[in-house]
Amino acid sequence: MCLQEFADIHAAMHKWSQTEEEIDECERRFLDWVTRFKALHGDEAITPYLHAMAAHAFALARKYGGIGKFNNQGVEGKNGQQSKECHRNVSYGKACLQLVQREHRLLLARWEGLVRSQRAYDASKRGAAGHE
Repeated sequence: MCLQEFADIHAAMHKWSQTEEEIDECERRFLDWVTRFKALHGDEAITPYLHAMAAHAFALARKYGGIGKFNNQGVEGKNGQQSKECHRNVSYGKACLQLVQREHRLLLARWEGLVRSQRAYDASKRGAAGHE
């Protein structure tokens, strides 16, 4: 089982545009690769990315002439943002619910044209814990 083989298939799939024959060849090669991968490592080793590629990417490639135009940067960015928000703004009892509620409040404020203003610095609190 060669990771280089997967890298070659992945690179071929992410060309900006592809012919129907190129897509068919990539799909055949990938499904062969993923079948061997599952035989070696079991179903639990199939990641969401492998599932998305096997189940959805080739249909999108046929519809749009390739998937090179698409990437998962938005998903990764959102994951990074939510991880940061989770560590800064929620108590851990109901973190997912609190993240969704906070994002909803921020969206509503943006739609209403509300702008959050920064609090003025209060020098009298300088000696308080965390302000030394």
